[in-house]
Amino acid sequence: MVDLGCGAGMVTRYLAGRGAICHGVDLAEEAIKAARAANADFPATTFHVGDASRCPDLAEASFDKAISADVIEHCGRM
Repeated sequence: MVDLGCGAGMVTRYLAGRGAICHGVDLAEEAIKAARAANADFPATTFHVGDASRCPDLAEASFDKAISADVIEHCGRM
């Protein structure tokens, strides 16, 4: 799974705890640091700083599912 706008990685942690292999993406470097710390006991879970609306480094069709929970309220006007 890919967690777009993962923040501190709590949704990712929930999913990883139920067997999902997850990758989190967030704009905030501090959030990614927190997500890595919160998920340290899930070594297959990875995180990187990036714009969740543009992920050119993620191969097309490389994830079975995507989630973007509690993100819309952080999006500015377009």
